[in-house]
Formats: sequence, C-alpha cells, structure tokens
Amino acid sequence: MFRLIRAASPYMRDAAKNEIDQGIVHHQKIINVSSTSGQRGNMGQVNYSSAKAGVIGLTKVVAKEWGQFNINSNAVAFSFIDTRLTRPKEEGTLINGEVAGIFEIVRNMLINNIPKTDR
Repeated sequence: MFRLIRAASPYMRDAAKNEIDQGIVHHQKIINVSSTSGQRGNMGQVNYSSAKAGVIGLTKVVAKEWGQFNINSNAVAFSFIDTRLTRPKEEGTLINGEVAGIFEIVRNMLINNIPKTDR
C-alpha cells in the first residue's frame, strides 16, 4: 500500500494542487484494506495483526498529510472471514511447509463475537 500511494503521489497531489489553484474543490480518495485484527490484535497471528495495524497507521498519516489537497484517506477493517488462514489450526493445513490457521478455541471466540441477527 505504501508503494502504491507513493507511486500515485505525483498524479494525485499535482492534480489536486492545480485544482486548488483554479478554485476547484474535487475530493480524491484513497481506500486501504485493513482488519479488525489490526485494531484489537488476534492471538496466533502476530504477523497479520501487526501488518494490518501498520495499514491503519499509514492511512491516518496520509489523511493528515494529504487532507490539505482534498485527498481523503480511509481504511475499511473487515472482521472474521473464513479462509485457510482462519481455519482451525488443528486441521493441519500446510502453507509453505508450516501449519496454518488459528486455534479452535480462538476461532470460536471470534465467531461468537460476530453480532447475530434474527434474519
């Protein structure tokens, strides 16, 4: 995300500066994808949680630095998604020779914290 934002910088900021000079207010958007794990942490996924926390930090700094150019920076933080990385570790799924997943008890706690509806 950092590299993509850095690569877009000359295009987004230069266009914004020209628009501001012409009295035009046109909001541009940067939307990053994070995770609730980056906000709260997630047992057994220190690498993933810390990376997603970094995305949130990057998003906040870009919002502060580029807001003056009418460039909005936001992050969406998804919650639990059933993937091979969130499957029960006890299933023994191998990724790059290592057992992937999270412990069943942690997985159940995450699932039980998802708001339920009557629908």
